[in-house]
Amino acid sequence: MVRRVRIHRASGDSAQNEAERTNSAIGDALVDGASLRWDYFEPFEEMSREEVQELSSKEVDRLKSETMQKNAWAVSNEIRLRIDDARDPAGGYLHAYVTEHPDNHFFWNGKYLKRFCESSKSEKNNVPGHGYFNKIFNFIASHIEQGELYLQYRKYQCRLLGQECDFCKNSQNSNLFGNELMPPVPRPYPDYEQLPQFHYLQHKDTPTSIDGVQRRPDDFQPRSNLKKLFSEGEISSVDDNEIEVFSKKFIVPKQIGKNYILHMETLKSDREKRTIDNQQKRQDEGAKGYEDYDWVDMFENNCIDKLTVSILDKYIIHKQLGYFKYKHEKVQAVKRAIASNLVVEEELADDENDDVVMEQYESESELDSEVGSVSEAGSDSEAGSDSERDAINHSASSDSDIESGITPVITTRSNRQIRVPSRFHDFF
Repeated sequence: MVRRVRIHRASGDSAQNEAERTNSAIGDALVDGASLRWDYFEPFEEMSREEVQELSSKEVDRLKSETMQKNAWAVSNEIRLRIDDARDPAGGYLHAYVTEHPDNHFFWNGKYLKRFCESSKSEKNNVPGHGYFNKIFNFIASHIEQGELYLQYRKYQCRLLGQECDFCKNSQNSNLFGNELMPPVPRPYPDYEQLPQFHYLQHKDTPTSIDGVQRRPDDFQPRSNLKKLFSEGEISSVDDNEIEVFSKKFIVPKQIGKNYILHMETLKSDREKRTIDNQQKRQDEGAKGYEDYDWVDMFENNCIDKLTVSILDKYIIHKQLGYFKYKHEKVQAVKRAIASNLVVEEELADDENDDVVMEQYESESELDSEVGSVSEAGSDSEAGSDSERDAINHSASSDSDIESGITPVITTRSNRQIRVPSRFHDFF
């Protein structure tokens, strides 16, 4: 679409903003009376009913997500066709584009960049590509001024930090000012002589510094300053005098400023309510025990991932699953344990001879317990080695099965092997 350099005066005050008029032109081109089709693709296309039933819940979610993305790309292209070559406010024509598909991106490290941004300072160096990411972020910090709605690259700004980087030395771009620091773009400054009419100074008269001190990026940006005053408790929607002073200083209509204050007050109230609700929720969770949760229902409705660590610990401690450091490890352990129980229960329910097998196993155990101390020790050692062998065999067969695509197998205490249904494969 047509590029616009824009500086918003305030939320809701868009009459003098060329970018907002461009958005209006886009809306006119898009809303032409025709409906937008969404369902270009279906999740289970070219699949039989039997194949769909064999899918695990995770596979179903994956197919639905992939279909949603394919439909979104198709709709985006239709929107592009509607907007492209439509008239713009300046009398020209709009040019619309669709973002390149991720499969065609030159850079493939988006997931690592996201992980880098979300990691703590100590964990950033463990993210693949952290050297490249650090270089980019350090360059941004030393060369780019940023504000609420302002961002400008200034060549040689690194000198202000007591150093001069190789990029500024060797780059020929933005070399209009020779070896001197590039001056900042003059940001809007109020023309108080025209009050009560709201006007900014003309570009040629707009200062970049006041009394020899360079202006801050957001020194007269209304929204930024209003948020700052509100966070410090120096302005509210009921304080008309403060709103009047703010309106004249930052030349923004009084009602627009008041509306934004009301908006911030609503957000603050919502945050406080959520805080109270979360505190009550944590108290309720602390009072509940393992028996108070329907673990199978939460498992089958894909709610295990959403549980807090404290709730996951209730299951892990009750089932004695061991120690896990991270939440994702606890989630996987709980899912695997529940899935194992469901597999065994389903198999036992389908086989009428299971009760006989279990009774025989129990009677054999009782008979073994009547043997003398020497035989008992021997049998315990033998049983222990058998149990360990079973565990090793089960672990090895499960891992190899998963790697080779063969159905995993669960070995019960009675040495019975049960094949895991396909819908549970993701948990083994």
